[in-house]
Amino acid sequence: GDGALAAARLARHWEARLDVFGSDRCFLPMTAEGAMRGQIEPMIRQGIDTVLPVTDATGRAIILVDGSKRNFDVYSFAQEIQAMFYLVQCLSENDEIRKRGLVFLMDGRNMQRSHYSRKISIMSQVIFQCMPIRCRAFHVFPNWLVHYVLAPVIKRMIPKGLRMRLKFHYLGTAPPMPYLESWRALIYQKADSLSNSVGTSRLICTNG
Repeated sequence: GDGALAAARLARHWEARLDVFGSDRCFLPMTAEGAMRGQIEPMIRQGIDTVLPVTDATGRAIILVDGSKRNFDVYSFAQEIQAMFYLVQCLSENDEIRKRGLVFLMDGRNMQRSHYSRKISIMSQVIFQCMPIRCRAFHVFPNWLVHYVLAPVIKRMIPKGLRMRLKFHYLGTAPPMPYLESWRALIYQKADSLSNSVGTSRLICTNG
């Protein structure tokens, strides 16, 4: 029943919180002076994840993600995950946001290969699976490589529930067709090989 599901989510929440913050900060209050003491200000200045001061037309919170600002030479992987956990935790404590959910706007137009992090993608899913708040939509503004080459592959290989909420919006200019087709052929070949080896149901690709 609902009670069992809520208990399971609560258990996942504390498991994820322990994994993200470690035993020394896991049980501190989830505040800037508690679990995030000395961590939150540097991540705010970095500007990777930002809650916009407005909602969408249906009252859902909006998180703007700019992956091009990711720089693990300036801060650690752990700090980015902790900041994300803190941000989602704060949003989930708002009754109206918890009821209506949130929307992601992912600005990937200036992202380079060095900005992508599979670990961040995996941990992001872990965090949202343990929070009492739903992501209603993912709007991605990609560069040409993601839009023309990777997006079709991503849509083929992610679960239907996520695929229905994922929307790509390309605002730039396509590269020359021969160059584009060579990239697309290579990526499809690699993706098909990977799908056959691990099974598409286990492979979830996300940006950022």
